[in-house]
Amino acid sequence: MHEFELKVTRATNGFQEAKILLAGVEVRLFDRLAEGPATARQLARDLEVTVRGIEILADALVAKEYLAKDGDLYANTEGANRFLVRGSPDSQAFILGHRNQMYRSWGMLEEVVRKGRQIQEKDKATLVDREANRNFILGMAEVSRER
Repeated sequence: MHEFELKVTRATNGFQEAKILLAGVEVRLFDRLAEGPATARQLARDLEVTVRGIEILADALVAKEYLAKDGDLYANTEGANRFLVRGSPDSQAFILGHRNQMYRSWGMLEEVVRKGRQIQEKDKATLVDREANRNFILGMAEVSRER
């Protein structure tokens, strides 16, 4: 594969891993698994999602090594417990929640380019959505911590 073609492929596939990770944070999969390993059926019940959906997501997170799997049981990796669980001293969960909102906004880039205007300030999620606002505020606190 040509070097430029490889660069294009990496860039255009990069959103997939990001979205898998952001979805895991959004549905609070890592928070639930911090309580202990669970099957897809248990996760679906606890997170109020479908068994098929959480199994697909969890298997993708296993493939990317964010989660571990032993038989039918999913568990957080050490890194997930440290960085992806809300309440962990090194948590990045809220800033990832904010980045997930940014992902949605960036997904409308073509519309912004075509129409020549941005999302109106009054419509920004950080102003109108309580969870988006919470993610932003707590995410800023996460990234401002000394390491």
